[in-house]
Amino acid sequence: DDAAIHGGGGQPPGQRSEAGTGRDPPKQQQEHGTTPGGLRAGEAVQEKIARYEKFIDETLRIKLLQVQSSRVGLVSEMEAYERLGTTLKTIRDEKMETLRTSVNVGCDLYMQAMVPDTSRVMVDVGLGFYAEMTVEEGLAFVDKKVAHLQTSVDKKSQESAEISAQIDVVLQGINELMQA
Repeated sequence: DDAAIHGGGGQPPGQRSEAGTGRDPPKQQQEHGTTPGGLRAGEAVQEKIARYEKFIDETLRIKLLQVQSSRVGLVSEMEAYERLGTTLKTIRDEKMETLRTSVNVGCDLYMQAMVPDTSRVMVDVGLGFYAEMTVEEGLAFVDKKVAHLQTSVDKKSQESAEISAQIDVVLQGINELMQA
């Protein structure tokens, strides 16, 4: 019961209703140009602007950078699979039985390598796992993987556009507050 918490009458401590009638005491007149918190109107607007700017900088821009970074990673991965697909098509179309290539052994250090049998290839299927596949199976896998990555890139692009639109809306609100 609220009355029991505040000591009766439903009024917060230190406030009593007028002569036990249950009516609230008259409110003090606010100084002209102040807000209920006692701030001047200009100070309140500046406080709102500062909160909105903080929201943009600490929330929306960080989220936008994360989404864009994720999208760049997906595009890079998709390009790698497209290069693999091109290589597999070359092996298939030119009926190559052996292959001489350069292999990245880490830190962008490349070494010459000789593949004696191109009938089967090892394909990175994700999470550090590789699967041995025929060239045709590799091509089918690459096509599906590229389509999946393209869908993910499109979603990240949409998410990025939505966050940018949110930033624009908040900036418009700040602009309106500044002109008020």
